[in-house]
Amino acid sequence: MSTSHIWVTRFLHSGKLARLPALISSLVVFGLPQVLCLLLIEATNHSFSRLSPRSAYSVSLGLLWIGIGPYLIYLYDSKALPSFFKGLDGVLGNSDIAEKLKIKYLRIFSKKFFWLTIIWCLLLQIGYFSSREFLSVLNIRYFSFMFFLVAAYIVWVGLLTSIGFWGVLVTIGLIREASGRIAVINPFHEDGFGGLGRFGRLAITTTLLFSSGSLYIPLLIDVVTRGVKYNRVHYGLLAIFVGSIAASFLVPIVLVTHRARKLQRGVLKGLSDECSYWATRSSDDIKSQIKAIHDLELHSAYTSLRLCPIKYDTFIKFFTSVLFPVVLLLADKYLLRK
Repeated sequence: MSTSHIWVTRFLHSGKLARLPALISSLVVFGLPQVLCLLLIEATNHSFSRLSPRSAYSVSLGLLWIGIGPYLIYLYDSKALPSFFKGLDGVLGNSDIAEKLKIKYLRIFSKKFFWLTIIWCLLLQIGYFSSREFLSVLNIRYFSFMFFLVAAYIVWVGLLTSIGFWGVLVTIGLIREASGRIAVINPFHEDGFGGLGRFGRLAITTTLLFSSGSLYIPLLIDVVTRGVKYNRVHYGLLAIFVGSIAASFLVPIVLVTHRARKLQRGVLKGLSDECSYWATRSSDDIKSQIKAIHDLELHSAYTSLRLCPIKYDTFIKFFTSVLFPVVLLLADKYLLRK
């Protein structure tokens, strides 16, 4: 496995794990150890037997994400990003620029995420240290062995979930830079968006994968509604997450659409000037007539071209990803707390 991939992907492809499907490897390597650790905590502290069914449900969803989260990171790193760069040179009009962008952003995603990880882990620790009521339910005393064991587990959770946030920033940065270098829009491209469909696919894939973190929302709400002292911290974390889901899709789409429309206006102006020029030529000039008809057809094709690179099913996927945390929140409030 190339070092251009993030450590999670390299780990899932290391040794005998490479023989297993990535999802199975993720569940075994990342999911199973946490279950064993929590069983140890339960055996020594009886923390989880004290949980209500609602709290047990929220904790279980969080455990589920740790099992599948690394697999989702793998999908983004080894599938979504590389597929974006395939054929990108045809849109940028320069293979060297496309290759430089590929090397740059694969390296950024795999090597430069630690600063965000540190910030995110600190925010999670602040939330954890302020969760006095929830800790009392778990029978965990401040600064006990179990307290620090859970704190270490939260660092592990932060390490993985921060990569999800990092993927959003990488997608936005990549599409911002790549869209600024778009040089060719082909109105007859098979994707129906002048060759810009790859931008929409990367944006919605990032959004869908990132929104899986909504599995942590019930746990966050469970902590918040127990009267903790600094609940604004928890609500702030929730707002950051939901906002990031929307931004991971909307910001890239706005960037590429703005650039494409600007390029379209320039092409249409040039074609209009061409059409005006041929109109002044003699009607007996067959070559001029053919050229004029060609330019008119091309002008029509560019005018009718859809430049916002999203299909109808993409809208459905986007609203589903945004509504997913909302549904979990409503279920928590109106169903599971009765």
